[in-house]
Amino acid sequence: MKLYSRSLVIMSLLCIGINSRSLGQSVVGGNTPLPATQIAAPKAGLRYSYYEGVWDKVTAHATAKVLSQGIASGINLNKAKEEINYALDFEGYLLVPQTGLYEITLNCDDGGILKIDDSAEINHDGIHMAYEKSVSVMLEKGYHRLQLSYFQGEGTSALELYWKVGNGKKVLIPKTAYFHDAENK
Repeated sequence: MKLYSRSLVIMSLLCIGINSRSLGQSVVGGNTPLPATQIAAPKAGLRYSYYEGVWDKVTAHATAKVLSQGIASGINLNKAKEEINYALDFEGYLLVPQTGLYEITLNCDDGGILKIDDSAEINHDGIHMAYEKSVSVMLEKGYHRLQLSYFQGEGTSALELYWKVGNGKKVLIPKTAYFHDAENK
């Protein structure tokens, strides 16, 4: 009988849809919710920046020239001007409707890195097909800082962000949950 490494087994399970919580992943922040942030002038949507180029990692576009920027209604690919070889950065706040345990899931093709309050992170970087990665985090009701960097190489593309509260159903995060601070540009 062959012995397989733990990381190979975990990677295989993730690819077939078994999330990391079922493998004993701890909750970011433990049982204490990450505190909500006060923002001066909340306005609907997220700030976005759009880039074009060829990359194999999310961080590789950090020095690229911003080709367009503005406000996006949510996390999606609507602001992409090309079908391949581009990147998008989203920045703003996620309005959490109630204090509780949230499972945040990022589905992307190609790479993406999501940060919430600089504490919870999903590192889904690299060139790959679409599949999901999740993080579980206790969040206090209110606004939480959100940053998402994404790049698309060649082939198909995908970018979706879901949440599940407690034992509820996993759903796309609605556009009504995304905000930016109109006073801070």
